[in-house]
Amino acid sequence: MHLCFSRTRRAQSLLCYALLSLAISSAATSTRAATPSLLVQSGDVADDAAIFAGFSAPVIIVGGEVAFMGNLETGVSSVTTDNDTGVWAWKSGATSLVSREGLSSVPGASGARFDSFLATSLGVSGEVLVHGQLKTGVGGITTSNHDGVWDLGASSTQLVRTGATIPAGVSSSSFTSIGAPLLTGSTAATLAHLQLTVPDVDSTNDKGIWTHSADQSSSLVARTNVTSPPAVPGGTFSNLVLQAANENGQSMVYGRLEEGPGGVAASNRLGLWRMDSSGGTLVARQSDAVAGVSASKFGSFDTATINSSGQVAFDATLQIGGGTTTSNDRGVWLYDGSASTLLAREGDSVPEVPAATFAGFSAPRLNDVGQTLVQADLNIGVGGVTAADAGGLWLLEADPAQSQLIARLGSGGVPDMPGADFSSFDSSAFNSLGQVALSATLAVGGSVNSNNDQGLWLIDTQGGSMLIARKGDVLAGETIESIKLADGYAAGTRGLSDAGDVVFLAEFASGGSGLFLYESELEFLSSDFNFSNVVDGDDLAIWQANYGGALAADANGDGRSNGGDLLVWQQQYSPVGQLIAIPEPVSGLLLLFGCIAIVRQRTTWSLVGRLL
Repeated sequence: MHLCFSRTRRAQSLLCYALLSLAISSAATSTRAATPSLLVQSGDVADDAAIFAGFSAPVIIVGGEVAFMGNLETGVSSVTTDNDTGVWAWKSGATSLVSREGLSSVPGASGARFDSFLATSLGVSGEVLVHGQLKTGVGGITTSNHDGVWDLGASSTQLVRTGATIPAGVSSSSFTSIGAPLLTGSTAATLAHLQLTVPDVDSTNDKGIWTHSADQSSSLVARTNVTSPPAVPGGTFSNLVLQAANENGQSMVYGRLEEGPGGVAASNRLGLWRMDSSGGTLVARQSDAVAGVSASKFGSFDTATINSSGQVAFDATLQIGGGTTTSNDRGVWLYDGSASTLLAREGDSVPEVPAATFAGFSAPRLNDVGQTLVQADLNIGVGGVTAADAGGLWLLEADPAQSQLIARLGSGGVPDMPGADFSSFDSSAFNSLGQVALSATLAVGGSVNSNNDQGLWLIDTQGGSMLIARKGDVLAGETIESIKLADGYAAGTRGLSDAGDVVFLAEFASGGSGLFLYESELEFLSSDFNFSNVVDGDDLAIWQANYGGALAADANGDGRSNGGDLLVWQQQYSPVGQLIAIPEPVSGLLLLFGCIAIVRQRTTWSLVGRLL
């Protein structure tokens, strides 16, 4: 009987030996800290004896890797205003320079130097994506070729740059602008304009959306007057807005169609499309029927977001008429790839607030298991709602019975602070465990005053919510004056990882600042591929479907889905009353380790497990 995947005896032996070693070495536990730990603070030495002066809000991914932008004290160690900003990474207790203004070389631009850094994100395979601009007059850089996106981590490559990158699908042209690129872990999506001084490019077709990957591949997603809008035969885009993107090359496009071609009129020219390089799907269109609202039509669309599975959450405004009025014309929907489901609508009842009704919604957030987070307003005077408690955060699910209140203004429920009330929400980050990191301001009263009225909380939908840090607290010998949290919608762009770890910027009363990491005390199971909080047969099926690929079922963080990840699944397997049949070739591996009496133990992964 073959006990391993390889076809030769030698390969079988080597692989079995490697898997056995992995099983033994990976059966270790890790204890997470209960309080925030200091990563770096102003006054610390950066590089070349330079001194940190301040920071931006940092981002984090599963595995505890952190990236941040910072600035240095001028006048110290040859630091001037021409080289005092940079991007740094933190991992396993060590801070390292990624790139620095005026000094570091630039991939794809020999002799050039960075002038500024605008945004950054982290990928699970070591990518550190940076949107930056180059110094003009250095290395042949001008204002026409200075704006771009680079991976300054694993691959050290240029993804896209104005005046230098040849756009996919357009020969002999270049980008004149790339807007504000949407960074994910390893890709960037850009709403860009093309150079007009080339054949076949004019003011009617010079705008488009492209995706660019750290592997240097680039794809055209949509282009005005060139790309055919899905589900609109004969139609053409006259304008495009890039709203969201994922790492799989899919982008959410809010498009306006050219009136006339394809029967398009002023009443149906707007729509939302999920697009990629091979085509796309119409998600919703102006004047189309509305899921969950009979005799109603879409009027316009506000914002849309997309997860790694291609699910889409969006909010929209309906046309007045047919029972739709100005008091119930806005809502939030979830598109699953084939159909949309109404999640909430103005005038609808509110989860966990009896007799109250929704009055409006902010832009939705969507995690990788299809849960949607929205900040919403309630109708004052309905169900006892007052101006002080007419707002909150809700987690919405396709099954309304599963939707729940996360936090509400003016109604208590502040974790670890009995009797306190939230008065406003500052920023929030949402992960695939259904956890919300929330920076908020408290209402002054009781023990809350202007010296301690802001804080950062980790709110867990399964319980265990907690206060992480609060204005007035002392961390690293400094008193906190304010707290800032990166609130990007995608993993690697926010201050909350999919393992529940939180990284944040604390500004001190003394004028300095520091970056801190809160390591979640909640157990993270890296082989829980569907984020159900249980490792079971469903996760095994996901591993089997992704065997030989990358990331989708990578439990041990090596960038591949293979036998090592199966062993992690075996160790963490903890079904609730579930018996499963394990298919070949899985059974051979399990039999091998059963015969040699490996003792299985449940593993908590801290700085190893990585998920999409």
